[in-house]
Amino acid sequence: MLRAEPLPPEWEALESAVVPRCAYGVPTLQRMMEYFRQVKDWRGVIKRYPCASLLAVVLCATLCGVARGQRDLAAFARGLTKFQRRALRFRRDRRTGEYPAPSETTFFRLLTSVDPHELEQALLGCQDHVLGPPTEEDRLISYDGKTLLSSGGIELASGYSAQTGRWMGTEAVEAGSNEIPAIQRLLARTDLNGKTGVMDALNTQVETARQVVQDCGGDYVLTVKGNQKGLAETLQQLQEGARGAFPPSTVDVRSGPAHGVE
Repeated sequence: MLRAEPLPPEWEALESAVVPRCAYGVPTLQRMMEYFRQVKDWRGVIKRYPCASLLAVVLCATLCGVARGQRDLAAFARGLTKFQRRALRFRRDRRTGEYPAPSETTFFRLLTSVDPHELEQALLGCQDHVLGPPTEEDRLISYDGKTLLSSGGIELASGYSAQTGRWMGTEAVEAGSNEIPAIQRLLARTDLNGKTGVMDALNTQVETARQVVQDCGGDYVLTVKGNQKGLAETLQQLQEGARGAFPPSTVDVRSGPAHGVE
């Protein structure tokens, strides 16, 4: 029963209250830190926790199932062993000889102060190290915006490989705006050469299409719905007018109508 995909309800309630434990050993934690050394520390004086150490804890916690904010991150950090804390370069308290865990306040400052673009580059490098470079299966990139759970309405626009799930970057949606400019900012730092960007009807914009082709070197597949009535009607007319020129039409454009199709 413990190995079953869904636990019995009375057990699941207890399981959900258990703080996830770090499942990674010292060598893995040390490698995680290396990914984040390029991210600048926002503090003038570093007392106990280097920025790379804190970001490694966040990555490790995410991989172990921590899905919320600074309170859960602090609880996860308290569960780290002495050897794990040393591997993450936590500094020892000279009075007690212990390696104190970062507090909730420390994680709050990290999450609100770290440069998001530097963090994105570090995470992309980490992903490439684990998965290897992108392949032919990563040619179809889907862009979409999602509102984060328990975030007070924060929305993020992200790009993912539709076939493999490889993450291609994320941009925050500004308050009072929507995902259109956020995806355009994300595209501005994305190389789509040889790739195709796929977006929903909200992002069917002239500037977005131009950016994908001219600035990013890619192709696009954009959705057209009834909320863009003029564009939808134009495309319908073009499709009907070119019906004899493209497969799977049964019209032979060299000899005229065939099989009763006109």
